[in-house]
Amino acid sequence: MKIRSEVVKVSENKSINRPVFDMLRVLATVMVFAIHFAGFRNLPKPNSVFMLFRHFNYGVCLFFAMSGYLIMQSLENSANLKEYFIKRVSRIVPAYFAILIFGIIVWDNVLGQMPKDSMLGIGWLRYFLFLNGIVPSNEYYYWNDLWGLWTMSSFMLFYMLAPIIRKCVKSYRASLAMVVFVIIAAYGYKAVEYRFLIGNNVPWAAELAGDSAVFNMISFSFGTAAWYAVREGKSQNYLRIVVAVLAIFLAIREDTFNRIIWSLITVVFMLSMQNFSYTEHTEWIGRTFAFLSKYSFTVYLVHMPMIELVEYFSEHVQYLGYAPFLGSVLVLTAVMTAALHYLVEEPFAKLIKRSLPCRK
Repeated sequence: MKIRSEVVKVSENKSINRPVFDMLRVLATVMVFAIHFAGFRNLPKPNSVFMLFRHFNYGVCLFFAMSGYLIMQSLENSANLKEYFIKRVSRIVPAYFAILIFGIIVWDNVLGQMPKDSMLGIGWLRYFLFLNGIVPSNEYYYWNDLWGLWTMSSFMLFYMLAPIIRKCVKSYRASLAMVVFVIIAAYGYKAVEYRFLIGNNVPWAAELAGDSAVFNMISFSFGTAAWYAVREGKSQNYLRIVVAVLAIFLAIREDTFNRIIWSLITVVFMLSMQNFSYTEHTEWIGRTFAFLSKYSFTVYLVHMPMIELVEYFSEHVQYLGYAPFLGSVLVLTAVMTAALHYLVEEPFAKLIKRSLPCRK
């Protein structure tokens, strides 16, 4: 009996294979890029294309749900909290801060397009302190959602909460209770914030409440529960629960597209593809996805500033048609991504590795 249990333990896959996340990262990046590009180029297009693109903003939910799983995995694989925080912060802060500095130089000093932060009064510190997804403003786009950077507050908040979750939640069953608690708390927070914003005549109240870092913890929690399920060999149990909840949501909602639904779909993909691997004949596809996935976060950061730069040029210098506009955006995004990756991300990553103790 003891031998049999040991065999089962060895044969069970206690993690989700990397190709699954490579595919999801690339898909999420393409979705976010497509909705942003379509939004900036309001050209006549078939209604079917518009109906497809208008839901691509939910690509961020793929990132959130994935991160709920991967951040818990990073925490588990770290020697201590110091190592965990160094790895997590170094993953996003250098490139993120570089984009903010680029924005200060171009949009604030050169173009002078940034208005004053009339509510909090700290301006760019909102972004450097990850407050833009938490503290409201009267200039929603500029000081809460510039270039889609509202997501960074959500990531950082979950980075802070993950060690607490790991300490308090000890099992898969407890993780399900955690998900329920997070949903109740997040919706309660959203309702209170919305009433506060409406009462103070803050524009875009619904968007601010919906984009708040607290509300987006729901998406992270789904991925976190998936990590517990996979670790305990109960991924199929959790998959059945997620599919059932997803079916209920799709049945009772008129608008079948929202963040919870897309987050659940992401978890379904993660768990159903848990053991996916490429064959000898399809390894080239895996290498392609792995290569694109490597730059997905950087592309996410730089594509919107590049779209806005080309938009500004097209409006004030020389009008660009659809194809030249798209080509210019793609080239600039590729160049900026390479520069940011090789001049900022990699040097900082090497510096961080040298600062961490060697682990045998």
